[in-house]
Amino acid sequence: MWLLFGVGDPYNKDREDIYEKPYSNHNDPYKELLDMTRDVLSSQTEYANSLASNIRSFHKSVSLEQSAENNKGDPADRTRRLEEKCDHIIDAIDQLKKRMDKINHQGEENQNSERKVI
Repeated sequence: MWLLFGVGDPYNKDREDIYEKPYSNHNDPYKELLDMTRDVLSSQTEYANSLASNIRSFHKSVSLEQSAENNKGDPADRTRRLEEKCDHIIDAIDQLKKRMDKINHQGEENQNSERKVI
């Protein structure tokens, strides 16, 4: 009802199963933290906004650190991989040029044959 008419409760409290906690594994070492996080995020308070912002920031930082770790290594190896990617791009460009030349050539032939007919 709430979605259609804006009347009533937006949450379906009769269906608790749809709010089942996905991290309910008893062996999960993060279960308690995730449960508390879920409680704070669902509180619709300034704490929820702050926590959400911090989670996004921390996630971005961790992702960037992991990316930096993945890019470490032998510079010669990184150079080789970059050169391989460049070679692949150059090959793709050459193929596109050949296709464009073929299309242009076919277009010219069609124009020439139309002129002969007229």
